[in-house]
Amino acid sequence: MEYKTRLMILNDDEAAAIAFKSFYEAHGYHCTAASPVSAEKLVTSMNYDFILIDFETYNKATVVSIKTLIKLSCGNAKIKILYPLPMPHDLRSLFKNEEVTMLPRPFTAENILRNMRGHGTLFSSLVDYSEDFWRNLEASLTEFFDFYLGENCLTKFHNFIKKSPKVDKYLSTYIPLNGDERYGTVLLSLDKETAVNIATSMMGEDGDVQYSDEEILDIAGEITNQFSGILMDRLTRIGHPVSIGIPKSFFSDSSYFVHPGRTGVACINFRIGGGFMGFGSRICRVEVCIDQVFRDEEIAS
Repeated sequence: MEYKTRLMILNDDEAAAIAFKSFYEAHGYHCTAASPVSAEKLVTSMNYDFILIDFETYNKATVVSIKTLIKLSCGNAKIKILYPLPMPHDLRSLFKNEEVTMLPRPFTAENILRNMRGHGTLFSSLVDYSEDFWRNLEASLTEFFDFYLGENCLTKFHNFIKKSPKVDKYLSTYIPLNGDERYGTVLLSLDKETAVNIATSMMGEDGDVQYSDEEILDIAGEITNQFSGILMDRLTRIGHPVSIGIPKSFFSDSSYFVHPGRTGVACINFRIGGGFMGFGSRICRVEVCIDQVFRDEEIAS
């Protein structure tokens, strides 16, 4: 009999659990929907390949339950945790665990499927962040910010590969990337002044306009949506065909954002404005990760 990948789904929303279960069963997975209480019994009676966890809230008790599941599964199951933005403090103790992959909401069922098919393989070894990639990332930043803030507003780029999950800017927006061959994430982090300046330029308003926190979050989503559209066009031309998903914005001071891969997140710190030697400039950041989509037959081989 053909082996089916075993997936346990933990969700505190019964309707969502049923929807997840139906989706993955349609893609050939053996699925079990469980509660935190029944999960511990199930994981000792059957070897699961994956445990997908999606709770409305995470707290110390929830994290203790997750750690118990990791221990009971004896390393057999890969744990996939969907988490809200910003990341709850109690979850931060798990992101370094080798059995755990953090997947930021709104990470779609299709992208979770792609992540499971990749079995958590390091995307840094699969997708080459070439000179052409960096050049197009810089060009996308320049095109977007020059349009809204004036030509030559970006004064310096610093390119690097990021390993830390910490986000220390004022405001961040995350967008999932979807595609038949690639998937991933874009995270754009801005300071408040830059977000407000772009907003007033977008709306054609004076610089004295005051925005509420809710309006700032909506504006940040639109900023990242437009920037990601420019970036996706450029990435498609160099062999990374992807489309963009729904943006999610959050106030990110001293927060955590974990991309769905382990290492190799492509980052650019860039300066906006400022005088001689950058004094008075504001530092913002863009982060991009791109992973390869695996087919079930590729994994089997």
